Parts: sequence; structure tokens; C-alpha cells
Amino acid sequence: TDVKGHWAESYINYCYSLGIIAGRGNGKFDPAATVTGNEAAKMLLVAAGYDAQLEGLTGNDWAIKTASLASTLGIFDDLTAPTGDPLTRDNAALLIYNALDIEMIQKYENGYAIAFGDHRTLLSTKYGVYKVEGVVTGNEWAQLEDTDSEDALAAGKTKMDHVKVYKSTTSNTVVGEYETEKNPVIFNVSTPVDMLGQTVTMYVRKTTVLANSEVLGVYVNGNNNVVKTTADTQDTMKDFLKGTGLSVDGDTAYYVNYGVMKDEAAATKAMGFESGDRFNSVKGKTNGYGVELTAIDNDNDGEVEYVLYLQETLSQVIAKSASKETTTLNTFNSNKAIDNEDIVTEADLAEGDLVLTVSYGGRYYVSEPQVITGQMESYAANKEKEQTITVGGTEYHPSYIQYKADTADNTYEFDVLKCDNGGVEFDSDYDFILDSNGNVIAYRPSEQGLYDYALVLDSGYEPGAFASDASGKIKVLLADGTEGVYTLNFSASAKNVGEQVADVLTTNSHTEKYSKNQGIQELKGFLGTSDSDNSATAPWKTPVETGNTGAFVNKDIDATGTAGINDADYKDGRAAGYVIAYSLNDDNVLTIKSIVGSNDEVSAVTSVFNPADVKQQAMSSAYENGAARIRYNSNNSQITVDKNTVAFYYDNSNPSDITYGVAVGYNEMAHVDNGKTVSARYLNNRSGTLASTVLFDAKGVAVEKDYAFVLSRSSVDSKYATLNVVLMDGTVTTLKITRDDYNSIFNTSDDFSIPYAYTTDGNGVSDLTKPNFSSDDNQASNLEIVRGYARQLRTGTVALYTDKTMTNLVTGTYGDGTFTYENNIWNVEDVDNSYEKAPVGSFSENVGREVVMVIDSDKNIVRAAYILSTLDGVYAANANITVQPAANSNITENQALTLSVTATAPGTLSYEWFKSADNSTNTPNDDTSLVNVAGYTGAKTNTLSVAANTLSAGSHYFYVKVTNTETGKIESVVVSNLATVTVGTYTAKTISYSTADATKFAVYAGNSQTPLTEEDSRSGKQVTIPADATTVAIQNSDWNAGENYAFNGKNYEVDSDKCITVNVGDLSNGDTPISSSNFTQVYKATYEVPGAPYTSAAAPDAEFDATSVTAPAAPAAETGYQFLGWYDATNSKVYKPGATVTLGGSDVTLTAVYGSTVMEAGANDKDASNGLATAQFKFDISADISAKITKLTATASTVGGATLGGGKDTNSVAFASNEIALTFTSDGVDLSGAATGNTITFSITISYEAGGTLTPGDITYTYA
Repeated sequence: TDVKGHWAESYINYCYSLGIIAGRGNGKFDPAATVTGNEAAKMLLVAAGYDAQLEGLTGNDWAIKTASLASTLGIFDDLTAPTGDPLTRDNAALLIYNALDIEMIQKYENGYAIAFGDHRTLLSTKYGVYKVEGVVTGNEWAQLEDTDSEDALAAGKTKMDHVKVYKSTTSNTVVGEYETEKNPVIFNVSTPVDMLGQTVTMYVRKTTVLANSEVLGVYVNGNNNVVKTTADTQDTMKDFLKGTGLSVDGDTAYYVNYGVMKDEAAATKAMGFESGDRFNSVKGKTNGYGVELTAIDNDNDGEVEYVLYLQETLSQVIAKSASKETTTLNTFNSNKAIDNEDIVTEADLAEGDLVLTVSYGGRYYVSEPQVITGQMESYAANKEKEQTITVGGTEYHPSYIQYKADTADNTYEFDVLKCDNGGVEFDSDYDFILDSNGNVIAYRPSEQGLYDYALVLDSGYEPGAFASDASGKIKVLLADGTEGVYTLNFSASAKNVGEQVADVLTTNSHTEKYSKNQGIQELKGFLGTSDSDNSATAPWKTPVETGNTGAFVNKDIDATGTAGINDADYKDGRAAGYVIAYSLNDDNVLTIKSIVGSNDEVSAVTSVFNPADVKQQAMSSAYENGAARIRYNSNNSQITVDKNTVAFYYDNSNPSDITYGVAVGYNEMAHVDNGKTVSARYLNNRSGTLASTVLFDAKGVAVEKDYAFVLSRSSVDSKYATLNVVLMDGTVTTLKITRDDYNSIFNTSDDFSIPYAYTTDGNGVSDLTKPNFSSDDNQASNLEIVRGYARQLRTGTVALYTDKTMTNLVTGTYGDGTFTYENNIWNVEDVDNSYEKAPVGSFSENVGREVVMVIDSDKNIVRAAYILSTLDGVYAANANITVQPAANSNITENQALTLSVTATAPGTLSYEWFKSADNSTNTPNDDTSLVNVAGYTGAKTNTLSVAANTLSAGSHYFYVKVTNTETGKIESVVVSNLATVTVGTYTAKTISYSTADATKFAVYAGNSQTPLTEEDSRSGKQVTIPADATTVAIQNSDWNAGENYAFNGKNYEVDSDKCITVNVGDLSNGDTPISSSNFTQVYKATYEVPGAPYTSAAAPDAEFDATSVTAPAAPAAETGYQFLGWYDATNSKVYKPGATVTLGGSDVTLTAVYGSTVMEAGANDKDASNGLATAQFKFDISADISAKITKLTATASTVGGATLGGGKDTNSVAFASNEIALTFTSDGVDLSGAATGNTITFSITISYEAGGTLTPGDITYTYA
């Protein structure tokens, strides 16, 4: 009765009629009341087909039975509130979601609910929605398909493997529960990267093609996935997975930054765990602090399917381009600029920023690291235990992410093993840079630099009761010009000084051992004292470490005092005049970090203590104000200073008036006389001659010209021209010059975009001096202007190179190609007259800038630099073209052409051929590539082939672009010279023959099976040869296959079609008349050689003639053989070289015959003459010419004790198995007396044909 007029009246009545809802039992429905969980469950059950009466969902027990049935079916799954309580909106949505996935009831039989046979649900029946399960293996962020870290799918795509499609969308059925897809399916839906590797449930409105289904929702299936994560060090995978029930096996896949790895060992190696140094403590371990490790079991079988490592890198932004919308991150993308759209970050990135970066799927995920500032309070560096550093009361672990921020000034990779030993030191303030998980990856001193420098003015120590009780004070002049007296951190200073002394003296071939007392003694010796010191560490005593030499201890310093080494040598103030590196803590306690040097120390000290990074020299030229170089060694050597160099002077030549001072930077340093001593500490081992501090003082100013960088012409009239310029301070303005000056100076585009020196008169008209680059491409000969490609060595110092590869420094009048700078660096790449000031530019260590710079008069300091463009990175070396493409003027239109080039480079070369569009320049951007152009092949190799009839008559110009690719560098490109190809006009060639011969002759083009069409000609018939034909076949019905004919000076063999094939180029220009008389039948003389072991020579070429040939020279015989003649086996004739061989109307084959020069024994080689068998000897021969060997004669009558009857002839010659057997009769021959070593020499007689020259050599037999 209470629903009348309610907005939901019709809906309430409809649901009531279906039994979905019921009232309170008192005739009221109470439509404004809340709904309990049980009430909602009853409505959902009835909607699914359950009968409220039969299931007992009415009456007094309705709530209990409803809760029981709903729980059984899973409607209350994940509900944490009591089912009788009113539902919140989220719990109502949960129940509806669960109910959508239960099976609908079709009917009741015998009081039992019977579900539909196809297991349909509300979701599938009412909405056509199906449930799909599978493992996400790829999306728009990355892939897990044995792919590398750069692979990802297109936006809005998700790939799933092991896909199951549930027919009813429920997983509660058993029979026919789902169908499995054989192959991965790509769905049109976006999923987050953290779903990769996990099983998800997806609801789709299915279409015929599953991949085209409309995806309504995706969520991670909590029942299937077991995920374990950590960013801490883990000794083993087993330790990491302990207590989870998980384990890895041979099928587990490993990925680092979503790039596939072979196994765990390959993954940890890829992350640097095996590289040593700071990674030593995680060598062989499964994970290290800072690396995010995730293990995924996506089918709840206890076996891990995926192990994912995510390792970020501390890098630096080394270049930004607003106009190109790019950012360059050190070491990423081979230091090439990255489009900003590929960088995912919430940070406002600026050049020089330190950033945490991880790259995968073609994107770069960049964040700003957290930085904490403080002092190291303690550290634990035991490799077998947890390594930590404590700052501000908090313990931090060292990070094991990648460190690629070595381009950042004064920023250092953190290694806990170097704490208090060359790394982070006590009592110094640092900025500690953390990874995304709060571990220390790097640090930098929070002061201006790693070390500050000071000039010591006074010093002294107090011994104390024990060595360890010593204390000290020091008066110093700081770099900012202030003076102060500071208490020393004596123990830390002693440690630093002791270690430095031990290192220096050990380097200088002394056996020097550091110890705590050694450090105390050296510091005492450095400072001096006015007190009595009876301790063992008194500096005038023998070094406390046996075998030590000592630097500041046990030296005879005071030559005017008491003889020998004693306390008089170590009075307080000993350190005055020394430059030291130091740090100050918040309590103004000073720690000596190291000793630089003094210009006034005695040789007893300097002979042993001379640090390698300190140079002390007498100047060979005066130092002038503002110069960036101090010259010594007859001006052949130099010390470089820049705007950060701290320069001190200390003059104690008048002890009653010691003067001292300080200046920072060359711009504050002035004249110092020639011959003065200068001491300098070099910045680091990569900085060459650049000094961080020098010991002298000066101040001065130099007068220089004014310059303006000319952008463009603004306007011009009959008297004046107005130029748009950028001044040295970056101001964009105009200069007015006379029209005559404009016409004489600005003739080409090259006259713009360079600086000009200028002066302006009282009328506002400027006079320009143009830089003269004619004598050198990089250096103006008349002005202090230099141009090239610049990169930063460190902040304030830039190197300038002549080429993009940045390998060749600008030299000549500009010294070593390094310059110092402070400001006035302007990016003029996109500047025009709409700007008020040019954007500030910068230099970078890893990305070059094309630049033109204004230098001071000493050619040391950059007064202003104009950046023309930013390079993509370091360029590969240019290829060296050693052989240019050759010109060709000997071809006609119907002929093919080949062009080639030879080039060398340290990388990988690739080629691309071009045809010059304007027939004069080799500019690839203006010309069309010949790749895939018809008629051209090999356009991407070093050899270009041009097909016949591709080029028209006239001149054509070709060149090749040669690209060199080196890993991690930008490709470099050079182009060859132009090759001019002059093509002649092709005149069609014809062959003509008489009408009578037309019945015999036919002519074919190439391999065509159809003869060329005959046309009537003046003399009979004529055929025209196609322009693209390279050969023609001439057929004569009288010819026979295998015959040879001479035609136009060449010989041709007739093929099986009674044709000879003739090159078109061998035909006469115009017409070639033929008749049977033009073809002379010739015969072929073929020459053969037997090969090894007789000869290694090649057979002579075959010869053709109508009547005869001359036997060729003998092919050289191998050792142990000789040439015996040319043998015609068919006609049983042997010819000497040079003899005439009559062909006799047939072909002939002549075989070279060789015989050995040494015989071997046959039978009876020592027989006597009386009634014995014959004596036989053999020699090797390559062919059977026994019939032509008339005799073999022994050349002596006796050999040793054997007689040959006056030199007997053999009476038989037999051939068998490539051997000639020669036999003596017993008549007059007695060989029984032959002894070992006796030699019989035979001469051979062969029946040769007439002519030629050949005398066979002797053949010998030696008794064994």
C-alpha cells in the first residue's frame, strides 16, 4: 500500500509478480528503506531462476535459507560484512558481480533445480558476455615472448597465451567448462605493465573472431596467481621463495627489464653482478638491493613461470633541445637524442639533472632520485654481512642498480668498501643519491668541489701525553680570500697524510708502510711544533715503521741550527707556504685531505715526496693576465688553468714581509714574471694538463674586440643595409652598415651565421671585419674566431674538433684545441629577429655541438660561443674511399655498365648508389637513389650494375654514398666523387646474305627459338639485330654439329642446331654480309697433359686451322721426369715442340708424354753372361710410346765391375702399367760385378716426326 505514486511503483510491482521481491508481511513494501545482504541475495537468486517457494526463500526462515544458498553459489564471496546488515554501494556491486556468474535455472523436477545444459549465466544470457582467462604475455609496454627489452605491442593491444574461453562464463561447471585457444590471442584492450606474466580474467562481448571481441573488463585472477616480490639482496632463489611453496624449474623464464635471459646466471650477469668492484658482495647471488625482483606462478601449481628483474640506471640528462623536442640521456640510445614523447616522466627535466632511468618497450621511464644530505656516521663493509652506511641516524644499503652518471661533475659511484678509504670520508658533508628503493647509488660532496684548497700560513701541533692524544691547529688562506685559524681533525688528517706519503714514496721505489703511528708522525713533521715531544712519533726521530724512509720525518731541515736531525728542524710553522686540500665540517674543524706542495721546501723532502699529480717547474715565459696556459720547458710544455682553478701566491723572500694572496680562475689571474717557480696539481688522470690549483697569484684585464653573430639581412636600401645579429651577451638586435660594405661582404649564404668584429660610429653605422677562413677551414687568420664541433671536458673547459666524429682536435695557432669558458654560450639554431635574447646554450661531454666561437687574444678563453646545431651523439669514423668509381666513355646505349668503389673503415660499411639529378653535384638529399630502380642492380653494394639500354646517349653522372656504422656511435656518411659515363648512340647492326643463301642461312637473337625476320635488301636478304641482343646465332643447313668454322677472325663450334653463336660486338658496325665463303672450316688441335706426378703445368689452349698447327712448347716437367714429346695416339706419331702437325681434314689430340729420369730394377739386374736370363731395367712413362722408342743404349762399356759389351743397345722395349721395360741380351753383357752405388747411364732414341727441337736427356740406374 506504500508504493502507490512512488517513482518505482511499476518496477516494484513487476518484480513482486515474478517473486523476486516481497513486502514486509504487513501489506507494506517500505520502498525508502535500505536493503540487507540477504534481501539483495534473494532478489538475485530469483532473477537467476531459483523458485523462492521451492527453495524456502519465504516464511520465517527465508533469511537463513537465502544466506545458505547464496553462500553455496558464491554470491557472498569476498563479502566481509554480515549478510544481515544493510549494503554499502561497493558491497552491493560485489554481490551483483558474483551473481552475474552463477548458472541460471531452467526448471524444477521433483523439487530439484535443474540448470541449463549449456551452463548459461545471467551475464551470457542477458548481456552476451563471456569470460576469458589467460596469461598476459604482451601489451603496449613490453612483451614476454622470448623478446628483447625493446619489444612491445601497439597501444591498446594485449596478447594472452594459454587462453581459455568459458562457454557459460562460469568456472563452477565441470563438464565442457571451457575451450582452449591453440595460439596466443591479441585483444583490443590496454593493460598495465604489472599484469605481464599473470593470469587474468577478461569479460568480452564475443564475436566470430575472438581477437575482435569487445573487452568489457580485465582483472588479475587472485586464485591463479602467486606473486613474490623484493628489492633486497637475496642469496639464492631458494632463500627468496622460502615459505611460499614456490620453486623454479627448467621451464622458468627469466627477464631483465623485460628482455629475455637464458637463465638466472645470465640475468645476474647482465645486471653486472659478476663485474666485480662494488658488485663483489652480490657476485653469485640471486638479487641485490635496489633491483626489483618478481617471481610469478600464474597457474598455482607451485612452479614459477616467470622471474622478472627490473634494474634502473642512474644517468644524467646531457642535452635538451626545445626546438626538436628531444632529450639526451647518458649511455641510453647510444647517446643519440630521444624524442620527448618516448620519455615517461613527471619530472621537469633540465640539462645536467641526475635521473633514474629504466628502458623497455621503446620507452624511457625517468624519475628524479631522492637525495639526502649529511655525514657518514658509521659503515659496515664486511662482505659476509649486511653492508650499510649510516647517515642522520638511518642505515642505508648500497644499491646495485647501474651507474652511468660519470658525466656529472663531482658525482661518484658509491662503493661501501671504499668508505674511509678513498671514497666517502668521515667528518665531511655529502649529498647521497638514492635509488627508487632507498639505497645509496652515488654521492657528491655537498661543498663546492671534492676538495677545497687552502694556502697554509702557519701551523703547529701539541704532542699530548700519548701519540694518539696529539692535536693541532692551522692557519690558512681560503680560496674565497678569507683567513682563519682552524682546529685540526688530527686523527683523520694523520690518516690521510700517512696514506698519501706511503703511496707517493712506494710509487717512487721506496718501501713505505702506512700505519696509524706513521700517519701521526708524518703529520707532526708537516706541521712542526714549539713544544717538547718525547713520544716515539716525534718527527725528528727515526720513522716509527721499520724500513720506512719517511717524507716529513727524520730530515735535516734547518741548516743554520744545531747539527744533525733534532727538534730545531721541526719548529712550528713548518707547513707555511704549502697548499693543501681540505674539508671543513659544521663545527669548523678542518681535515687535511692531502698535501699538494710548496715552492719553498728543502730537497731532503722533495727528493722523496713528489706526488705524480703535482708538477713543479720554472716558468719559461711570463704568465700574462687572463691566459689559460702556463708555459715551461722552453715553452714546449704547459699547465692549463680555467675558471675553476684556484691560484695562490706566497712570497717569503723577505721574511719580515711575507706576501700572499689568492685568485680563482684565469680571469682573475695576472702577470707573473718569467723564471718563477710554479706548482700545480692536475685535476684528474683524464684531464691532461688541466690544473685544479696552482701556487702563484696575479690579477689583470685584457682588452678585446667586440663581435656580433650575423643571422640574416633585415632590410636594405640605396644607402644602408640592416643586419639581424646576436651580440656576445646574447642580445638579439640589429647593426646598420653601408650598402657598399654589404655588397662587398655578403655574397653567399656562407657569409651569414658567423661572427664579425665590429665598431660603431657616432651615427650608428657599424664597420664589420669579416673572418678570413680561407687559409684554414676552422681558424680565421685575421680574427680570434674558431669553429668546429665542441664537447665539454668538464664544466668550464671545452675541446674543439674539426669533424663530427670528434677525433681530430683543432690545432695550429689554437694550441691543443682546448678552451676555457664561463658564460656567453648561446644557442642560435632557431633564433631570428623575433627574439629579444638568444636562448642560453651549453656544452656536454657526450653530445657534440656544431659551434663557432670568439676567443680571447691569447686564444685560450671562449669569450662567446654560438651553437649552430646539436649533434645526435659521437659519430663513427668516416669511411676512407681508396678507389673511386671510374669514368667510362667507351659504351653505347645497348651495352651494360659496371661501376665499383673500394672503401675501408673500422666499422661496418653499407653503400647506396645515386644518379646526379643536375649532372654536377653529389648530394644524396637532392638525388634519387638507384635502389629498386629498373635497370640497376647492386645499388646497395659496392658494385653497381647497369643493364644494357638503360642509359640514353649522352653524359651521365653517378656516385655512391658510403655509410660507416660503429656500435654505440652515430653513423657517418661520405660520398664518392662523381663518375662521368659518356654513352654513345647505338646504330642498329644488320646481317645480309644473298637470295640463294637464304635457303641455307637463318639468324636468331640470343637464345630465341624464332629466327629474325628477313627483309629484302639490295643484295638479297637482310635481318636487323635487336638493340638489346648481346649475341646472335647464325644457322647454316650445310653445317654439322661439332664442326668448327673461322669467321671474322674468330673460331666457332657448331652446336646441335647447326648454329654458331657470335657476340654482337664482334660484328661490323652497320651491315655484316655473309655467305658460305665467309666461313672457313677449321680443325681443332687439342692439347692434353697427364698431370701429377709428371707435371703441374696447364695444358696449352686448343688451336684451330684449316691445314696444320705447330706443336707447342713443352709444359714444364716435375722433378725426376722429363718431357719426351707430343704424342698423337690416333696416328701413332710423336712430335717435338715446334714441329708442324698436319691436321689432314680432321681434329687431332696431342698428349704430352713424360718419362722418369731414373730407372728402377727389373729382373736379373746383376746377371752374368754365360747362359743366364736377360737383364732387365724399367722407367716410368706417362703414355705408351714403346713403338716409337727405337732403342736404349748404355753410354759406357763398363760400370764398376760390370761390362756392357762396349755400350750395348737394348734388344726389346715393352710397355705395361705406365712402365717401359728395357732388356739386354746376355751377349757380351756381364752385370754380376756391379756394386752398390754403381750407375748405368742410358740414352734414349725416339722416332719423331720431322721438324721441331727436342733432345731427351739421359736416364740413369744406380745399384742399391
